[in-house]
Amino acid sequence: MNRRHPLPHWLKRSARVDLLQLLAGVRPAIRTETVGFVEYVVIQRWARGFGWFVAFDDPFIALSPIPGLSRQILAIDRQPAPHTLRLGLALGYPLCCCRAAERVGENNLDDWSATMGRRAFFGCFKLINPSGYGEGLSLISHIPCSPHCAASLRLVNGVLQKLGRPPEPSRRNTVK
Repeated sequence: MNRRHPLPHWLKRSARVDLLQLLAGVRPAIRTETVGFVEYVVIQRWARGFGWFVAFDDPFIALSPIPGLSRQILAIDRQPAPHTLRLGLALGYPLCCCRAAERVGENNLDDWSATMGRRAFFGCFKLINPSGYGEGLSLISHIPCSPHCAASLRLVNGVLQKLGRPPEPSRRNTVK
C-alpha cells in the first residue's frame, strides 16, 4: 500500500503482503481477516475503489478483480472437508506449495510456517522466506514448499517488477 491508499486500520498487518500481490496482479484473489468491527459497506466501498469484488464472512474477507471468485473462495474455506489444495489454488499460490500444504494439513500450517521461517534461505531465495508475513514485512503470503521454490520466487519477482525493481534471477533456473 502507499500514502494514497494506506492499509485500512480494520485489516491485519499481514494483509499488506496479500494486497501488494493483488495490486501487482500476480494473484487472482486474496483472503484475509478484519480486526475489530467493520461494516460490510465500508469494506465494499474501499474494495470498489480498486476495482475489486468482495465477499465478507466476519472476520474473513476475500477480494478479487474476478467476479464471483471472492464468494467462491469463502465457500471453499467454509467446507468441513479438507480443502487446503483447492483453497490455495483458488488464491493463486503455486501448485507445488499447495500440494505441500495439503500434505502438512490445515491444522498444522502455523507450525509449518514457523519451521519454514527458521530454515536457511540463500541468495535470491531469501525473498521467499515467509517469516515476516504476520507483520506485513515479507513479499510472500504463502508457505513455500521449500527454501528454494522457483515458483514462489517467480511470484515475488512479479511483485518486484510491478514496483519497478529488477527481478532476482534464480541460479537454479539460469541457463548458461
